[in-house]
Amino acid sequence: MRAFGKKNLLLLFLKEVRQKDKNLFYFIVCAFLLQLLVTFTKLEATPFLLYGMYSEKISSLSIVSNNQLYLDQNKIEDFKLSERQIEILYTNIENYLAMKANGGIDPFKIQIEKKLPFIKSAPLYNEIAKVIFNNAEDYRQFPQWLKKRCFTIAHSKVKTLMLVQTKYKINLLPLTKKTLDSASIRF
Repeated sequence: MRAFGKKNLLLLFLKEVRQKDKNLFYFIVCAFLLQLLVTFTKLEATPFLLYGMYSEKISSLSIVSNNQLYLDQNKIEDFKLSERQIEILYTNIENYLAMKANGGIDPFKIQIEKKLPFIKSAPLYNEIAKVIFNNAEDYRQFPQWLKKRCFTIAHSKVKTLMLVQTKYKINLLPLTKKTLDSASIRF
């Protein structure tokens, strides 16, 4: 009998809120329905939480990569940039590399279309997709954008711009790190 009373508290609360403030009631119901939608579609979006975000097993073996950008043999960090500027560069580089691995297609677009297959048939999807996702033209223009950005950062003409990507194999149990390979991309 006690468990039923606790379940009933939610309904009593909603009934009370509905009587006192209909706008708040509709907001709570909409937030609840939105949370259900996000949970069932498995779309991880802040501020909504999914059980799956915390329930995966930690694998004992993973491969991670580290990107290091060099301007004329100097690390980008040597140019006394703010953390924000460095993050902008590396985030864009990682997006570019992900698109390169996907044949010039934005991985975010693939992920959204995989998790929400019905969205492709939405009337405005194609127009919204042009604005939200990177396209093949953005992909082709990235090396020029990166060079221009780095020239601005260095306050002079940079002769060489190189990205060194090193992949590591990390074993968590016991904690060990082994370098797998290192590759460089010249822009």
